[in-house]
Order: sequence, then structure tokens, then C-alpha cells
Amino acid sequence: MKTSNYNKKLPADKKYLSIPVDFCIYGLSNYRINEVKLYIYLKYLFDGDFELNKETLNQIKEGLDIKSDKTAKKYFFFLFRNRWIIKRKGKYRIRGYDFLNKKLKFIRTGHGIFYPDDFPKFKSYAAGLVITFLMRKIKFSKGESERNLGRSSAMVKYNHVPILYLAKFLDIPKSTSYDYIQLAKKDGYINTNQVFADFLLEPGEYNLFKKYGNSDELKKIRRRGGKSVEQMPNRISSEIILKRKPNKNSSDAKQKSEPLV
Repeated sequence: MKTSNYNKKLPADKKYLSIPVDFCIYGLSNYRINEVKLYIYLKYLFDGDFELNKETLNQIKEGLDIKSDKTAKKYFFFLFRNRWIIKRKGKYRIRGYDFLNKKLKFIRTGHGIFYPDDFPKFKSYAAGLVITFLMRKIKFSKGESERNLGRSSAMVKYNHVPILYLAKFLDIPKSTSYDYIQLAKKDGYINTNQVFADFLLEPGEYNLFKKYGNSDELKKIRRRGGKSVEQMPNRISSEIILKRKPNKNSSDAKQKSEPLV
């Protein structure tokens, strides 16, 4: 029996962070994933007040693989303008997840386990985490209809996240949805495999179907091994551990929440 992403055991000897799925959804759908990455990195670096000096900028650039001070400052001051970071007595302080959950009206969809060494690949991780969340949502939500998933996707029983479904969920172009899936796959956060189902056509009917058939179905029909098959949504497996709540041993769970202003 395959282990659920919710039930995978965590390595006892490796430090990790709990990343809220909602923040990754926000970053990917609003094209602000670099700002989200910086916010989480600053939470990882600092447990209290800090200064934005040369040393801090160098830490940011090195840890997040950012090339220039200008780019690092651009991401930082987005966080400051939008009050993800506040300034008091000449120093900065990072707002907690609870404050931003309320500010951005997040619904707390769970947390992914993330290892700090992967910060340069955070965009890939974020895409993989959202895909893993949607994979679970599709599997366990009986209300997901053909309108949301498409006819073929609504019928399949294996783990999958159609490109169009991800695009609708994040409110992004289909091409961007495809890019996110490929990015998560390239960096090893998800794996995909093509799936084909028999499509009942006699050999002589294939050419007629290609000529007169429904245009949406035509895109999915192939000839393989001398028979007609329909290309189904790719089977997806995830290497990301998904948790409903932050684990007590994660560094985020130990961080004290600051008073709101």
C-alpha cells in the first residue's frame, strides 16, 4: 500500500520548515513567488528585530541566489509596503503567519515540509506543493465535477492534476500552468507518467474520426501498437510531505508571534 503524503515520516535529524500552502498559492497566482520566498527566508534567518544592512543583503543574495542588491531590495520593499514587514525604532520585524492569514483572508489549507537548502529552488517547490495539495483535493473531493476537471479527468481514479484545472485554480494562463508542472518535475518535487486508455475504434474508422470527430477529443486520440488510444491526464506522484498543521518540532512552530500594530 502506498504511503500518503500526509502520513510520511519526517527525518529526525534534518531541520525543516513548515510552509503554508496558501502562501504558495498566493505567490504563484499573483506572480509574487520571489517576494513570498524572501518573506519565508527572513522568518528563517531572524527570530526578532533586524537591520537591512550590507550583511543582511549579502545573506539574502547568497541564500536565495539573487544577483544584485537592487533586486533584493525590490522584493524586500514590496514586503515592507504591504506590511508583511514593519519598522520600529530603526529596525525591521517580520509579521507572523497568523497576521497575514487574516490580512490576505487565507483559509489554511495545510503545510508542506521544506528543507532550507532548497531555498534557491523555492519556486519549483511552491509549484510542487500546490500540485500535491490539489492532487489530494481531487482525490478526496467527490464534488469535483466534469466542469472543473474535464470529462476524462473526472473519471480517472489515480492521482492527477490536469493542466487546465491548475490554471483555473490559480487563475493563470494554461501555458503558465504547464510551466509550473514542468518546473516542479525538473527539480524532483513531483513525477509524471503518461497514461493511455483504449479508445474503441475499428481500424478503418480512425481516419474518419480524425476528420469529423469532436475537436477536443481529437487532441487526445493516438494510434499506438496498431490500436486507437485516448491520452488521459498524466499520473502524478509527489515527493513533498503535506501536513494539516505545522509540526511541533518545526522551526516555524517555535517562533513567537509578535504584537500587531
